[in-house]
Amino acid sequence: MFTKGYVREGNVISAVVRGSRAEEAGLTAGDHILSERGVEDCILDDSALLKIAIERGPMKLTIEFLPRSRDMVPCWQWIQQTEAT
Repeated sequence: MFTKGYVREGNVISAVVRGSRAEEAGLTAGDHILSERGVEDCILDDSALLKIAIERGPMKLTIEFLPRSRDMVPCWQWIQQTEAT
């Protein structure tokens, strides 16, 4: 399941989900987002990294993390069977 793990209001991270990979990567509420790359890639590719450039006080940081959750969800896959002849 794809989740960024933080809430963005404008260019500011207003909240970080406790226990998320965003929190593990070091994002904190109040960080100013300078750029956010890879969101579309993360939706399509479960091994893609989310790359965020932030400003925290006088520091500018780039943080990369895999935003996929560790939760497993049940799913079904339909397989078309051909008739035996």
